[in-house]
Amino acid sequence: MVSSKLDGALATKVRALETAREQGGTGWPAPVKVLVQFTGDTKPLEEAGLVVEFDAGEILVGTIAVRDLPRLAELGAVVAIQSNRESRPVRYPAAEPGQGAGTRRAATVPTVTGKDVVLGVIDSGIDIFHPAFTHEGTPPTTRIAALFDLSTAQKISAAPNLTATKMTMRWEAPLAAIAPPELPTPVIARLPLPATSDAVRAEWLKNPDIKPEDIEVRGGPLPSQPITIRFTGKFDTDTCDSTTLPVIECVADPPSPGGVPDFTVGPFGVAHSRDDINEALRTSDTKFPFHDVDGHGTITASVAAGALVSTDACHSTAGGSAPGADLVIVRTPLFDDGVMLGTQFLLDFGATAAKPVVVTMSFTGHAGSHDGSDCLDVFLEKRLTGTTRRAIVAAAGNEAALDPIPLVTTLPRVPRYHNEGGIHSSGTVAAAGNTTVEFVIEHLHFAYTQLNVWTSGPGRLSFSVTAPLATGGESTPVFQPDTAIHTVPLGKHSITVASSGDTGVYHKGHLAFRVERPDHLPLSMGTWRVTLHETTGAPTSFHAWLTGKPNALFPTDRQDRSRTVGSPGTARNVLTVGAYDARTGRLGDFSSRGPTLEPVLADQRVKPEVCAPGVDIVTAVTPRPPLLLKYRRDFGTSLAAPYVAGVIALMFEANPALSYSQITEKLMATCVKPPAGTPPEDLAGWGAGRVDPVEAVKAAAPTPREFVLPASAYPPVEHQAAALRGRAEETPTGRTLAVLIERHTAEVRRLIDAERRVTVAWHRMRGPELLRLVLGEPGRAVPLPETWGGKPVADGISRLLDVLVDAGSAELRADIAQYRDLVLTLPGTRLADLDEQAEVG
Repeated sequence: MVSSKLDGALATKVRALETAREQGGTGWPAPVKVLVQFTGDTKPLEEAGLVVEFDAGEILVGTIAVRDLPRLAELGAVVAIQSNRESRPVRYPAAEPGQGAGTRRAATVPTVTGKDVVLGVIDSGIDIFHPAFTHEGTPPTTRIAALFDLSTAQKISAAPNLTATKMTMRWEAPLAAIAPPELPTPVIARLPLPATSDAVRAEWLKNPDIKPEDIEVRGGPLPSQPITIRFTGKFDTDTCDSTTLPVIECVADPPSPGGVPDFTVGPFGVAHSRDDINEALRTSDTKFPFHDVDGHGTITASVAAGALVSTDACHSTAGGSAPGADLVIVRTPLFDDGVMLGTQFLLDFGATAAKPVVVTMSFTGHAGSHDGSDCLDVFLEKRLTGTTRRAIVAAAGNEAALDPIPLVTTLPRVPRYHNEGGIHSSGTVAAAGNTTVEFVIEHLHFAYTQLNVWTSGPGRLSFSVTAPLATGGESTPVFQPDTAIHTVPLGKHSITVASSGDTGVYHKGHLAFRVERPDHLPLSMGTWRVTLHETTGAPTSFHAWLTGKPNALFPTDRQDRSRTVGSPGTARNVLTVGAYDARTGRLGDFSSRGPTLEPVLADQRVKPEVCAPGVDIVTAVTPRPPLLLKYRRDFGTSLAAPYVAGVIALMFEANPALSYSQITEKLMATCVKPPAGTPPEDLAGWGAGRVDPVEAVKAAAPTPREFVLPASAYPPVEHQAAALRGRAEETPTGRTLAVLIERHTAEVRRLIDAERRVTVAWHRMRGPELLRLVLGEPGRAVPLPETWGGKPVADGISRLLDVLVDAGSAELRADIAQYRDLVLTLPGTRLADLDEQAEVG
């Protein structure tokens, strides 16, 4: 029986090999990359066949023959063995474009900006030329401290004790790098060993698709020393995304018997300093990895630490919450090994610079058990345990919205990634009873769909799969509990199934179903059914998640919005962030909900812990023809997470000695609580509530003091302002004030940011605190107090009006002259008495 320590993808490979052997096959599958969670010494794991690439303490990344996976799993020191999983960027499809380049805004006089704090962003890269990340000048200079690129270079290492005298490298260029109508010519480089870097390069250049400017080869000679091949030129452009480049395949000639790995191939990080980036800005070096084809990394970095700009078309400002932080970018394909290497680089970068580090990651995956026991979750947890001056922030995900299923599901629809919901369902199978779990494939789907069902408790489930009625409605046999990996035909499809009652560190039950087409044609659209039958007489609750490229969906009435936070957001010690809509004050419908899924209810953790603005946020974007837009309004927890990472950078500047647990405690303790009357299902997505950056930074400081934050760190207040305006408009004088506020808010905000005298007057009267007080409690009988901080509020307003007269427009000056006395009566006045005060004045 296949070990329950193997995840579904690896168990599938083991069973496929066993089946091939049973049928007389003699070939061996290629070695596989794995993540191994273990305790103790690594030597027994290596003796079992694991070739280690990256040792992260309690997690090993390595390559192993499929035949050796059962032997590795038998070791008592091995806790779990997991495939190298890919996460998806947390994106929301309904972004609204803006236009133009934006205009830089002069800085306010913030007392914290994230200075001397490393703010690391792990994502798809960054557009180094974007004005959000440069200082003005000719040529411009970068605001990026470093860029660690894990996408363009691959490291080839020989397995220990390799005795072969020849090797073969195979690789095929992506279509995006080849001029149509040509097709790629596969690289087949045969080399004697030892192989020098010059020999490898010469062999690759024999391929017509590869020019001298397209690759760099360093290191060697193999097998004694690794060789790195870095793809440049046409393999890293605006149209060819280096984060999707195929992995080089390397085998000895002849290969070692049994599919034992002869070589390991993994991402190799190339670090680029601030000077390197400035040189690329000056020369437009085409070999520099400045492209962000996906664009997601540019968006998230701008929210964390972008420069403050005004965007006319978006009618707003864009900028990061910590524009003074040392911005460090990790550009990587979002596989677990790259995320782990990138995280370690960022933590080491901060340690070398003797600066606190906060890492933000806006991607998610749902292949695991959602309880923090996945290898990536454990790696991140252990990077923080017992430490100070470190924090890691993750986006909750955008999968909580109910996603309606069309009535007709046999007509082709445009494929889409269902980040907006419909991927989680739950229920209970009665003792000795049956339950049917349905999922719908609603469009042409060329890859695969996988259903993972997790259970806890003594119950055991048998199961069968039924295809859509439109394709004949055939069913598989009934598979009994604890079925080893098994693959059966179902019409034109291949169904791979498995179940185990003892999986992972929590010994959960796990049922896995994978649907694909051996002929690589689209999967059949319609409703697929999985029938579950309880066999031991114990009621059994279950949770099910759909994964795939792109996802299928559960029927609308079976979609469960809870427990839609995926890895790495489920990790312990990692701060997970949901998104709210500042226009309404409500939780975003899309924002993923918790809690986590430990077997014991009392052990389940609040996720996300906090929420931040994530709707209608102006972000930097990588320009794309034909409009070449540089800013747009965007949505998603991908924006909320880097915003909070920036706030944490401000907290670290106020107190560099904080631990990750202190950061989390202070953020949660200072949150604005969820609105009264919030439905329970939404409370699972709010955590402690809305992050209050000012109070969080004040709480972080060793001694109490006031802080002025960067303009973009102050959260939007549209819904509070709307509530206050609604109350003010109940009286004639209140309506006059509402008109004045509407007319002049944008100009006054601009003057506060741009004109030093206005800035000083605003902060001396403690304007940000008063504004939060008024907007935070729009139902107060007396919105504006008579005194604040022991000083008359009217005196501060008077000084502010004086400098606004000097700096403002003719229209603003005229209204100040006409309504000054009225404005000065506001402190200490009840809204209901405004008309009476106006008459007295």
